Amino acid sequence: AKLQQELLELGVSYNRGFGVDGWRNRERAISLVKQMEVMNQETHATRGIDGTDEESSPLEGTWRLVWTTAPNLLFWNTDPLLSVDQIHQVIQPPFVTNVIDLHPRAQKMLPSDLNTQFRIRVGKKATS
Repeated sequence: AKLQQELLELGVSYNRGFGVDGWRNRERAISLVKQMEVMNQETHATRGIDGTDEESSPLEGTWRLVWTTAPNLLFWNTDPLLSVDQIHQVIQPPFVTNVIDLHPRAQKMLPSDLNTQFRIRVGKKATS
């Protein structure tokens, strides 16, 4: 729980790796993930991901991104007009859907009752 808490705090402090100093904390985030990986009892995390297994997949559910080093995601924070809110991955074997919520950077200047969120959904059929 302590490692998870530290990773969550790191993600909040450096905007999931998007922040200005996120790259400086990349190694710490990777180290925390590796430490948690060693403690994980699951030996076949992708079991059932293709939807052919009778058992449910350990990955099934909705996952929220707390840290990233993926350049294709880090790119989103360089847009001058839009800012990243939440990024989720919804896993319902055999389908995986990436969900990215964006809002205009100028949102604070808009009326508070105006819904300005954009949602991007990209789905793919999973294979093991």
